[in-house]
Amino acid sequence: MAERLVVLVENDPVLSERIRAVLAANGFRVDVLTDGNELLLGPQLFPQLIILCIDPKRLGWAVCNKIKKTAQYRETPMIVTSQEATDKDFEDHKKLRTRAEEYLHKPFSVEVLLGRIDALVGLKVMEDEDVV
Repeated sequence: MAERLVVLVENDPVLSERIRAVLAANGFRVDVLTDGNELLLGPQLFPQLIILCIDPKRLGWAVCNKIKKTAQYRETPMIVTSQEATDKDFEDHKKLRTRAEEYLHKPFSVEVLLGRIDALVGLKVMEDEDVV
């Protein structure tokens, strides 16, 4: 089974390592970036999913919009996480064309995160499972 790439943009090293470990246990390879601009300016990646932690008081929403406007990441599902964003912030952002597919308030449980990932890209690749 081929590893699937998730790009995690999170500047909290403890949280990013915890998420990386959980996703690795579910068959994902995780590239951790501390700034969303690294995704736009860095090497070309082809993730199945982007998890983007934002600070709405800074440029978090703008980074999300820039990522979703690029041809490379336009179709890549994205989960936005934030500790500071309100429900209204999330609802307002959902109305935009350059929006994320899912939004999570921090702190969130591993189960909730895995449920959202499963709904977007699936947790298991079923190919090659019954091959003898």
